[in-house]
Amino acid sequence: MRPFTLRSAAAFATSTAIAAVLAGASGASAALTLTLDAFETGSYSPGLITTPDYTTGISYAYGGETRGYLVFDLSSVQALGGTITSGTLLVQNRGSQNAVGPNDPLPLRVYALPFTDAGNFGKHASGLTGGNFAFIGSAATPLVATHAVTASENNTVLSIALGAAGISDLQANRTDAFYAYGLKIVKADAQEPKPLQYVFAGSAAGGNQVQLVLEIANPVPEPAAAWLMVLGLPLLGAAVRRQRAGVQTAQAI
Repeated sequence: MRPFTLRSAAAFATSTAIAAVLAGASGASAALTLTLDAFETGSYSPGLITTPDYTTGISYAYGGETRGYLVFDLSSVQALGGTITSGTLLVQNRGSQNAVGPNDPLPLRVYALPFTDAGNFGKHASGLTGGNFAFIGSAATPLVATHAVTASENNTVLSIALGAAGISDLQANRTDAFYAYGLKIVKADAQEPKPLQYVFAGSAAGGNQVQLVLEIANPVPEPAAAWLMVLGLPLLGAAVRRQRAGVQTAQAI
């Protein structure tokens, strides 16, 4: 009877990944879930940038409004090819408040921010980009998702599904190096002192879960990535052969 052998976890994962990609490349129907961690988070108020704090709304009675932003690196999306069919933002919410109506949800709006690169967002910008505050929610930024934030969602991770417009815009701009979202709440008219209406409080400490989860249909690696996988197949075969030889030697002993 042939001996029972276990392949290493790394070898199994590598062979499974290669098989999945080759199946997609051969035209077979395939889908992939890809999770991207945020490259950067922060917020804008007129003339001021704060990072990693993405608190959105009015969190100080005599302070100004802030609008959060979330940035994602799209390099892994570009390497896969295929078609983005759905997307969900997972955003940690350590605290929110609606002083206007404590039991009323806060209407959160999510906008796509075009032309995102290392020169015009957050701490990577060449100078203060206070204009980005007004940019979020303007006619140039398409509304891609909404979410009614309730008090019961404090200390949770919000799951915000992108609408059809959000998927379409992301698919159209997937060749960009980065992709960003702007956050804004629909609040009561300003007054002094301002009623507190905010979400994502406590994010200044960092360590927040902020992710973009994408479903990609028929992912096919770009030519460079495909060649790397093809070149890796002989190495994987050699590793498996060495492992089998080791098992047989151990049996002989």
